[in-house]
Amino acid sequence: MTHPHVKLSIKQRFLHIFFYESIALFILTPLISSLLNESLEHMLSMTVTASLLAALWNFIYNYLFDYVERQLHKDRRKRTLLCRSVHTVLFQGTLATIIIPTIAAFLHINFLQALMLDIGFLSFFMLYTGIYNFVFDFIIFNLTKPL
Repeated sequence: MTHPHVKLSIKQRFLHIFFYESIALFILTPLISSLLNESLEHMLSMTVTASLLAALWNFIYNYLFDYVERQLHKDRRKRTLLCRSVHTVLFQGTLATIIIPTIAAFLHINFLQALMLDIGFLSFFMLYTGIYNFVFDFIIFNLTKPL
C-alpha cells in the first residue's frame, strides 16, 4: 500500500519553527545558566540572540545554496547524499563562525572555550532535533485535524 505525500501547511511550518525554538530555549537556557553559573537573564539573552542569528543565517544560507544549485542546473528535489552532506557541513561550519564569537562575547571567554560550548550545543541539537521532529510529526499527522 502506498501513502500519499504529506505536505505541511504554512501555519504548520510556523508552528514547527516556533515550538522548536521555544522548547530549545526553555531547555537550554536554565541548563547553561546552571552549568556556567551565569544569571538566567544573561543566558536567556545569549540563547535568544544565538537562536535569532541561526534562524537568519539559515534563511540566507539556504537562499544562496539554492541559487548556486540553480546556476549549476541541479534540481533541489534530487539532491544526492553527498550534496546533502556538503550542504549540512557547510551550513554548520559557517554558522559556527557566527555563533562562536557571539558566545565568546556574551560570556567573556576565549574562542576555544566558546568552541567547546558550541560543540555541546551541536550535540544537544542533534539529539533534540530528532526527538522533536518525531514528536511533532506524530502530533501533526496523528492527533490533530488539518490546519
